[in-house]
Amino acid sequence: MMVKLRILTVILLLNCTVFSQTDTNKICLPYKTAQNVAKDLIQCDAIRAELNETNHLVSNQRSLILLKDSVISTYREKTINYQNQISSYSQNQLIQNDMIFKLETENETLGEKLSFYQTATGYLTGGLVAVMGLLTFIVTAK
Repeated sequence: MMVKLRILTVILLLNCTVFSQTDTNKICLPYKTAQNVAKDLIQCDAIRAELNETNHLVSNQRSLILLKDSVISTYREKTINYQNQISSYSQNQLIQNDMIFKLETENETLGEKLSFYQTATGYLTGGLVAVMGLLTFIVTAK
C-alpha cells in the first residue's frame, strides 16, 4: 500500500506546474535586465565579428611576413654568392699576377740569353769572315 501511495504522490506532483516543464513565450526578466542582456548580446556579436576580422588580418600579415622573409633569405644567399665570386676573382687575380711575374722573369732571362747568343754569333761570324778572308789571301797569294 505504501508503494501505491508513493507512486500516486509522484504522479500528482509531476502534474503540478511548479514541477512540470511548460513552454512559455515570455521572458520573465525585468525590463532593465532584459535591456542589458540584449545590449550585451549585440556587443558580443560585434566583438565576435571584430575577432574574426582581426584573425583574418593576422593571417594576412603572417603570409606577408613569410613572403618578406623569403625575399630577405634570397638576398642573403645572393650576397653570400657575390662575396664568394669576389673572393674567387681576387684569388684568380693573385694567381694571374704570379704567372705574369714568372713569365716576365722568364722573358728577361730569355732576352739576356738571346742577347748573349746574338753577340756570340756576331763574333763568330766576324771571326769566320776574317778566317775566310785570311784563307782567301793565303790561297791567292801562292
